[in-house]
Amino acid sequence: MSEILKLETKRILLSEFATDFRYLIPEAKPGSYFTLMGIEYIGTDIVILFEKRTQQLFAFKPNGKFIGKIGEIGAGPNEYQYFTKVFVFPGLNEIHVFVARQKRILRYSFGLEFLGELKLDSAPSEMHVYQHKYYLCAYNDNVIQAVNGNDLIIRDPLSFKELKVLQHRDPVKQVDQPNLMINKTCRLFSNRDTLYYARAIAGNVTIYKIFNNVVSPFLNLDFKSLGTSGLDYGMVLINQTMIFGDFLIIGFQQNSQIARGYYNLITKEISSFEIINNLDNGLDFYPMGVCDDNCYFSDDLKINYFIDFWKSNEGSNEFKNIKCMYPDREKWIKDTIPKSLEGNPWIMIVCQTK
Repeated sequence: MSEILKLETKRILLSEFATDFRYLIPEAKPGSYFTLMGIEYIGTDIVILFEKRTQQLFAFKPNGKFIGKIGEIGAGPNEYQYFTKVFVFPGLNEIHVFVARQKRILRYSFGLEFLGELKLDSAPSEMHVYQHKYYLCAYNDNVIQAVNGNDLIIRDPLSFKELKVLQHRDPVKQVDQPNLMINKTCRLFSNRDTLYYARAIAGNVTIYKIFNNVVSPFLNLDFKSLGTSGLDYGMVLINQTMIFGDFLIIGFQQNSQIARGYYNLITKEISSFEIINNLDNGLDFYPMGVCDDNCYFSDDLKINYFIDFWKSNEGSNEFKNIKCMYPDREKWIKDTIPKSLEGNPWIMIVCQTK
């Protein structure tokens, strides 16, 4: 990981990754306005966003039309506080809100009707939808004893019944690394039909590949190389692991230093990129997550971000010389943004077609 800190950032055109994109513009009206917007799920049938201050979840159509609130904030049966994650099962037409600290999963229909809840004996440290119809559950060291050393458990999404165990670990209690955090000590992320499982142990993060119910070691990230020793890793916070095309993106923060690397899974080279948006000459693209249809979404993009970006590049010959792939879309966004009122942030969705 020390290599990432030494990288010189390269400027690379978005057209080298993708040739298609769109903007998701969540409808802003009373009851659906965000002060600070979070992104939970973007699919072909439904989009789930949340207000970061209150943790209230909202549902939208993929075209941005507001559907409604998902449940309420509180301690009642149809209410939640400090949700952990949201899961969507299109085959069941169900939305599940996982609240780890209360060991509950609240179930809602796509029409936002409350369908009941699942009470969990032991809350997984990390969960992911597996093969589009199951849960895959991972457990931290301090919970693994409660599930008899079973890890990466495939479970039924409606009963939470254990269907299959993909990995067994020694249930002897181990000491989690308090200063090396990756969603506590584990994280699941996906790339099309393959899942990846990252576990932090003793200064390293081992990433496993999960495909066709088989778990195999894939990569090892050595955080000891950051130049620290013992259990003091300078409070390393791993804030991003995701697949973007042929790249594994690794983002982390060590004390006040923020780093992000792109590891090419084919060439085995690691780089740092600034991805210049030459599709419509809008804001630079920073991949922040994966949509359900394997497109990639940006963070929230406020209207003033666009205006400030263009103003800062007014005198830049380099920016003026970037050839835009879609001049009609460039004209549309430059005509639309100045006339727009500050409402809900936009989301840029990039479809990788190369």
